[in-house]
Amino acid sequence: MLERRSFLGALAGASLGVLSEGTFTEFARAQHRAQAGANLADRHGSFGREIIEEYVSTYRDPARVHGVCEEYRAAATIDVEHDRADKEASKRIECPMLHLWAEGGPLDIFYAKEGGPLGIWRQWAPRAQGQAMKGGHFFPEENPDDTGVLVKQFLSI
Repeated sequence: MLERRSFLGALAGASLGVLSEGTFTEFARAQHRAQAGANLADRHGSFGREIIEEYVSTYRDPARVHGVCEEYRAAATIDVEHDRADKEASKRIECPMLHLWAEGGPLDIFYAKEGGPLGIWRQWAPRAQGQAMKGGHFFPEENPDDTGVLVKQFLSI
């Protein structure tokens, strides 16, 4: 099974132009198939082979792979500049905002000293609310009932 660090390294490498987008594609396909195998083996989650194959099919289209890599490139470059300019201009998101993330995932770990994901978001959106969700990276698919309850509650505000 492909280790998560290897996948994240490939993603970062492709995003920053260190690895080819083709290499990223192979890592992404392997990661999605590994996820499918784990879900099918332990009967945890909702990902059958057909769902994973649909995710994997995205990586057969070079234009889509390029788009995914461009998104990550922007997050590491121009998005940082835009965030800095918005912060200097004291721009804020004033409407209510719902932020959900995978329990035990990188967001729980990487931003603990900043108050977690909500601590980060509340710097920009004082009305941010949310929580960690069981189910991993694909929690809306893995945990649709709990996700749906929170989205419905949020939309009824």
